[in-house]
Order: sequence, then C-alpha cells, then structure tokens
Amino acid sequence: MPMPSKADLLKENADLQARLTDAEETLRAIRMGEVDGLVVSTAQGNQVFTLQSADHPYRLMVEEMQEGAVTIGTDPNILYCNRRFAEILGYSSDQIVSHNIDQFIVLEEQENFSTFLNRVSSERNNHREFNCKTARNQVVPVYISANVLQLEQTKFICLIVTDLSEKNRLKAVVRQGETRYRSLVDAMNEGVILMNSETVIQTCNPAAEHILGLTAD
Repeated sequence: MPMPSKADLLKENADLQARLTDAEETLRAIRMGEVDGLVVSTAQGNQVFTLQSADHPYRLMVEEMQEGAVTIGTDPNILYCNRRFAEILGYSSDQIVSHNIDQFIVLEEQENFSTFLNRVSSERNNHREFNCKTARNQVVPVYISANVLQLEQTKFICLIVTDLSEKNRLKAVVRQGETRYRSLVDAMNEGVILMNSETVIQTCNPAAEHILGLTAD
C-alpha cells in the first residue's frame, strides 16, 4: 500500500479540523441554549442528537396513536393536534390548530370544560367525559385526560382524547341483549332462580314466585 503524500495528509488534516470546528460550534450552541440537542457518550465517541432527530420517533408515535392528542396554551388556543383528533372532529389539522378549543365542545358543557382546564395544574385526577361537536354538527362523546407540561417559563396543557362512540354503542347493544334475555326469562313457565356463589338468591322470575307462593322480595 503506497504511503500517502504530504498533500494528502494536509488535505485529510484540514478535513478533520473542519469537522472538529463544526462539532465544537454545535456543542457551544447547545450549551448556550441556541440549539436544542442532546450529547450522548458512546464507544464511538460523543454523538450529538438535535431536537429534530431526537424527537422524530415520538412525533411518529403521537401521530399514529389511536387516541387524539392536543397541546394547548393558557389561552386556551390549540397549538398542535394529531391526526386522530382531527378525525374525531371531522376537520383537517389546519382547521383546528390556532383555534380556541372551547369551540369544539358542545355549548352546554363549555363552562364546565373551562373549569376543568383551570384545575389541571392543581389536581392529579384530571380526566372527565365531555361531548364534542364535529364539522357536521354531530355530537361525539369523548374521555379527556389532561396534564400540565412546563417548558422553561411557558406552561402548556396536554390532552389525550378518547372517542367513546363505539364503547357507548357496545354498551347499548349489551343493555338491549340483557333486556331481551330478561323478557325471555320472565315469560318462561319454568321457575328460574339466580344465586351467587354463596347460594344467596339474587333474583327470580315470575314463575318462580308463583311456584313458591312468594314475591321476589
């Protein structure tokens, strides 16, 4: 293998010096607060992750999650919302961001919602059900969890919004099934008695009352 020439060595040294200067400038900017970043020591040396690269996976996760995610200021204007929150309301993200979040809550609950937000910083259990109104003027029941995020001197409120429409629909189906089952049991000629594991009677149908000559009570 031929020995590198003096010119090659000088060029390589200049390249390394330029890379070192750039790295030192990046580290200086991070230390001075001019750039958001993270320096991680590895076997290959210090690795610098800027905010853009470090928080990219988290942005993807938030965008793809099945719950709505919203960040609001103290206004409370919406600073950010993910794709799922926009889908719940039937708007695009551009139609939501910068607007007051109150306008997406049904009118009858806006005062309670404002009280809910005002209590976020002083209470731990910050979650409650509300009704949102969509772009088609429909009502969507949601479950909202809220937490405060403090960045330097600025306070933000982060909301996780779960659409309860499907859950409520399934509850209604179960209730309908229970009602139909109860109707069938009540119409039977055979006595039906329901007991718990300790053989204590919980309920009975009219036929059981007739056979025993006693009321359910």
